[in-house]
Amino acid sequence: MSGLLEKLLRIAEVEAATGLDRSTIYRQIGNGFPEPIQLSPGGRAVAWKQSEVSAWIEERATKGREAWRANRPKAQAMAKARRAGVRGAQP
Repeated sequence: MSGLLEKLLRIAEVEAATGLDRSTIYRQIGNGFPEPIQLSPGGRAVAWKQSEVSAWIEERATKGREAWRANRPKAQAMAKARRAGVRGAQP
């Protein structure tokens, strides 16, 4: 965001936005999750840029939808087989 102040999200807001808990967020930092910004030198307070968290959520949503679409025919076939097996077992 050039020329505009960007909202910084604290951990509770990141948890709410992503549905992940604190430990999962920190574990995911090395796996593509945005790195936090240290708010003061030597301090413990950190925050995340809202745009980076939003971009990560969109990326996950896209990948999740693609995976769901790829696995959907397989899941439908398995469900159909289960239904056929249950019906076939009944007198």
